[in-house]
Parts: sequence; structure tokens; C-alpha cells
Amino acid sequence: MKKHIFYILLSILINVIFLSVVRLKTDLYTAIFIASPTYFAFTIFIFHRLRNNRVGSKLLIVTIGVIIVHVIPRLFDFEAHMISIPEFISELVGIIFGLLFFYSNKIGRVFSSLCVLALLFLTYYLEADVVNIMLHNEYAEEISKRDIRLDEVAYFERNSAICYDSIFNNNTVYIVDFWTTSCMPCIRLFPLIDETHKEYISNRNIKVKTICMLDGKESMNSPYNLVQKKGFSFPINTVYYNDSVANLIGINSFPTTLVIKNKEVYFRGSFEAAIDVANKLLNQS
Repeated sequence: MKKHIFYILLSILINVIFLSVVRLKTDLYTAIFIASPTYFAFTIFIFHRLRNNRVGSKLLIVTIGVIIVHVIPRLFDFEAHMISIPEFISELVGIIFGLLFFYSNKIGRVFSSLCVLALLFLTYYLEADVVNIMLHNEYAEEISKRDIRLDEVAYFERNSAICYDSIFNNNTVYIVDFWTTSCMPCIRLFPLIDETHKEYISNRNIKVKTICMLDGKESMNSPYNLVQKKGFSFPINTVYYNDSVANLIGINSFPTTLVIKNKEVYFRGSFEAAIDVANKLLNQS
């Protein structure tokens, strides 16, 4: 019984402590990267150590940390935890291949190990496009007619709350990119965003802004650390993402870029198209 309690605590510590520290100290992308091999190894370890126990009890021990961190919060607020779904998927994939490894012959074990390595390769080198295609759908170029109320959202700069009016002036055209630290298409836009920001940095009439949507488990410093680590310097504000915010801004897929002037949204779509719309809007004024 003591052994089971120890393994249950270990399972909880892996997700609640270890992976949470990774999320806070680095970013969600790093947590996605290490989640699969972590749970692959942990699943094999538990099933080997408790080989004489029932499959259900062993599986519960392996997944209890996942249930606490990913399943239970989504029962109460699914939309707010959308941006951590890639990590959730990565953990489940690690568990599945760990089960395949444990119950297979040598060929199956080699296959499952290679699959985990392939997943690591996909995540690190190909930037997990498959996962992000599932979660970060492209918006149509035309903005919907729904009411977008950006002035009702709580914005932050580092650890300080700031008001909407301090971010968006009335007479300036803003290209505003919404992103998350777990979104690889968002991160791939960094060079273009930084280049565009520097191009317009001395122009009072058009500005580039970025707003990072934070998961409830993320530190406010994580997007700043990520952008600095990548070697870029474009401006960042942060917003804690939940159902209410999703309804206010009309965005639940990333990356999404808005063009704003006089607190009115003129465009919602890709960053590249937003640049053209912003310049046309500037020329009309």
C-alpha cells in the first residue's frame, strides 16, 4: 500500500510540479517537447514495477497527474485551456507508446521507441505542425460582423496592469498579433513581426503590437523570456485567456492578427495580409 501511495505522489509530482516548473521557467513549447518522453518512460516504469497489479490501477497511477492538470480544469472551463491541449496530447501519446512498449515483443518495443523519437524530431525540427494545424485554424480574410470589445479586456505589461487607452491611441493604425507560447506558427512569425516593427518604429501613424494570451498556469514573464531568447525586440502585452476574454476579443485560434484604428477593428486574419490592409487604411486617411 505504501508503495502505491509513493507512485501516486510521484505521478502527481511529475505533472503538477515538474512540468509546471518547465512551463513557468521556459514556455509551453518546451513542456510539449519533454512531456511525451517523460510519460513514455514513466508508463514503462510503473507497469514494470507493478507488473502483478491490475491494468486499470496501474493506468490510473500513470494518468492521475494528467487528470488533475488537464482533465479536471477542462470540465469547468474548456476554452481557457485550449492553448495547453498540445501538451495534453503529447502526454497521452507518451502513455500510449509506453503501453505499446511494455506489452510488445522486441520489434514492438523498437517500433514504439522509434515513434517517440520521431515525435521528438517532429516537435523540435518541424515545430509540431500537425498538432498546430489541429488547434490553430486560419481565419478568413474578411472580419466577421460580431462585436469585438478589446477595450474591456485586462491587459498587462510584465507584472503590471495597464489600461487599453495606453496601448491603442485613436489616430494610429495598429497591426496587433495575438499569439501563445505553445503555438509554433506564432513563433515562426517572430522574424516578420520584428522586421515590420522596426520598419514602422519611427512612424507615428502605424505601429506593430503583439498580445500573448497566457494560459492560467503560465508566468507573465514567459512570453518576454521566449522572445528575448529568440533574439527579437518587438513590443509585448499579455492577457490571461479564458471564456470571457475569448468572447470579448472574438479570437480562439492563433496566430490571428487584427488591424485597429480609432478603437475599431478593420481586419482579422493573417499577419501578412494585415500589413497590406494597414497600409491601405493609412493611405486613405
